Amino acid sequence: MEKIHEIMLIMGTVDNAVLGLAFYCTYLNIEKLIEKGLISIALSKFHIGIISALTANTFSDGMGFAIQNEWMLCWFVMLGCVIGAGIVPIVEGIKLLINKIETIKAA
Repeated sequence: MEKIHEIMLIMGTVDNAVLGLAFYCTYLNIEKLIEKGLISIALSKFHIGIISALTANTFSDGMGFAIQNEWMLCWFVMLGCVIGAGIVPIVEGIKLLINKIETIKAA
């Protein structure tokens, strides 16, 4: 097996093994922070799920490479995950803008 195949096999295995646990832990901790009033913004279960999924995915992708001591790949894939997560606030902003326009038109 070539080195790249071995790296990707281990990365994929670790990625999915860590992903479920990381999502579960992230979701529960965000809920606890909201319940304790430590997060001052209102988040729906949907938004908590999105934040949890993106955080868990970033962490698990990075771990897949870090466990193999592939640090450059680890940091670049995590950076890519964070950049990709930027689509969520953009979509939410567009939704808010559309709602405001519809409210103005309805008035």
